[in-house]
Amino acid sequence: MPDQKPPDQVGTSQDRIGIGILAVETGVLAFVMQDLVMKLLGADLSVWQLQVIRSSIGLVPFMIGAYLFVGKSAFVIHNWKLHLFRGSVGFTGYSAFYIALVHMPAAQAGTLFYTGPIMITVLSALLLKEKLGVYRIGAVLTGFTGILVMLRPGTLEFSVASLLPLYCAFAYAVCMIVVRKYRHTETSIGLAIYINVSYLIYASIGTLIVLWLFPDPSVDGLFYPVLRPWGVIDYSNWPMFLCLGIAGFSGHLAMTIAYKSAPASIIAPFDYTYVALIVIGGFVFFDEIPDLYSFIGIAMIVGSGLFIGYRESVRARRENRRKLTANRVALPSTLPHTKRPNVERAPSEQLPD
Repeated sequence: MPDQKPPDQVGTSQDRIGIGILAVETGVLAFVMQDLVMKLLGADLSVWQLQVIRSSIGLVPFMIGAYLFVGKSAFVIHNWKLHLFRGSVGFTGYSAFYIALVHMPAAQAGTLFYTGPIMITVLSALLLKEKLGVYRIGAVLTGFTGILVMLRPGTLEFSVASLLPLYCAFAYAVCMIVVRKYRHTETSIGLAIYINVSYLIYASIGTLIVLWLFPDPSVDGLFYPVLRPWGVIDYSNWPMFLCLGIAGFSGHLAMTIAYKSAPASIIAPFDYTYVALIVIGGFVFFDEIPDLYSFIGIAMIVGSGLFIGYRESVRARRENRRKLTANRVALPSTLPHTKRPNVERAPSEQLPD
């Protein structure tokens, strides 16, 4: 059985471009599959019921595999407050996204969620006091303009449900900043395990609360997908349940590995393949075809996100920092740059003395 890894060895490996690309594409495919299945099953089952099923199916085999191949270190928690906070924020964010999937086209919901890099850039400026150059400010404004083009507030096409993916993007941004801050003390496997444990616990508790407070929810209500009672499971749907569980876990793990492994300038374009795949999936499985305004908004949001990643890479090279990873595109640094002896650093992190 592998020995437990000391905390100071977590997250010190060199950048691995091939693994990063493979991981991010694996994560993208997993999340597209998960979201399409959630939209399909969400028409008949509670969103929280599906989250419990997803986490339950994926959690047990994943924990067994983690113990066999990694050992006890996979389950070590160095900061329980991190996992509690990240789990609660992530749970509310993804619940909001899954509610939106029931009410709106998958392509629109998925694209609005991919405003995450824009949200992180704004949060970094407001909370972390990072300076934004004119190019990144322009990219942020372009992205928010794309959001307005897609939402079309003040028109008949506007739906309150379309605001839910934006909250999910905000929640995702907060979670990723937290991961960035504690990347050296928590393992990728541990982060993937405990985020799903959190979803399982919160979904179960949330269901009991809403059954008590909302015994007879309105079918036409925006939040009916989480307020509705749990439905009877059709066992013919078990292949989709299994797919949901595997996709959820593999997606979280793959993305965490990707954010720790690959240079941002290479990995960012691959991450945005999600938008193209969710558009295709919405058309194939639900006959959803985005209109012209949606396509314009998609182009503006994706373009601004990619440009923000590019400008982060340029800024890092100018400042002669260590090799940039995808953490820094999606996760601007939240830690002061402290000087450690080079012998404690990975080769890609070493700085001139």
